[in-house]
Amino acid sequence: MRIRTASIGEVRRCAALVAEALLDDPVGVRAVRARHGRLRRMRALYEAELRLGAFAHGRVDVAEVDGAIVGVAAWVAPMASPDLVAALRQAPRYAFAVGPLHAAGALRAQRIRRAARPDAAHWMLADVAVAEHARGLGIGGALVEHGLALVDGDAYLEATTAASRRLYERHGFVARASIGLAPGGYPVAMWRDARPLPAPALR
Repeated sequence: MRIRTASIGEVRRCAALVAEALLDDPVGVRAVRARHGRLRRMRALYEAELRLGAFAHGRVDVAEVDGAIVGVAAWVAPMASPDLVAALRQAPRYAFAVGPLHAAGALRAQRIRRAARPDAAHWMLADVAVAEHARGLGIGGALVEHGLALVDGDAYLEATTAASRRLYERHGFVARASIGLAPGGYPVAMWRDARPLPAPALR
């Protein structure tokens, strides 16, 4: 397995993998409620989020096995905020993903999730996804570990399942609050304090 930084030219491949991996995620199900064309809608949603977030203001790491992308981790930098023009460009993708009947509910959920984010500057691990055929190989954990070694500062994320929460706890994240958009109180807001750099060896 090899982990590398993705380029913007790979945004659709990354979005497709995330969408397929999280198709039945309990929080994702509530973000995209329409059943017709659900996978296409999920791809549009994650492409918009990746373009506005980690590709524009952060980093996207991909895990490869035999040259094929099997995992994605998207990190958004502290205090990142998409500009208005960029947001308007992605509006059609968001509208297609959510659908007119569910737009009000999606905006409400977005406000709730934003309110749960800490005020302190932090990196946000927006998404971690592994292709179904590559699960159980430690790829998700490797992506998290790789990203944490590169980002400089406190980190925040939302665990959407009990399994993902356990994964993040193994990497030092601590649950702070239940956001409660899905059964079981998920997503759960989690935080990890920055780790100080080791002191230089004395000579």
